[in-house]
Amino acid sequence: NSNSNIPLKNIFRLSGYDEKGVLSKVDDIKDDMSLRRELQEELSKKATEYLNKLWKHPIEIDIEITETLKCTVTIKDKIRKNHFYKMDSRSQGFKQFISLILSLSIESNKDILKGHLILIDEPENHLHPSGIRDMREELLKIGKNNYLFLCKN
Repeated sequence: NSNSNIPLKNIFRLSGYDEKGVLSKVDDIKDDMSLRRELQEELSKKATEYLNKLWKHPIEIDIEITETLKCTVTIKDKIRKNHFYKMDSRSQGFKQFISLILSLSIESNKDILKGHLILIDEPENHLHPSGIRDMREELLKIGKNNYLFLCKN
């Protein structure tokens, strides 16, 4: 079920895969390690490019697809070479920002998310001031085609 993981589905969307394309690609890579690695690189590159346009701290998204087709997303710090971090080891603010980007921003930019009522409670919590500015800019873009309400204490 492709709707069980919206962020992952949207990472595929960045590379131009619709739902049928994802299913076809998964079928292609399941028994071919070379094709699996090509897809990992493609998805990682597109996700990194998209995120770095919005988040001003240089990071790299690294997506690994195992032989059992399990996807793992890690974050590579571009400043500290060969330092990889699992999502759950990153700050709460970073996880919230990434979640917003992979769940709402991509769908908004691909014109999938239009005319929706979106309620977000305290999106700035746990973010550094520069992260708040980055998130504000993206929320303004999302709000152009949707009804966006933010709650702030």
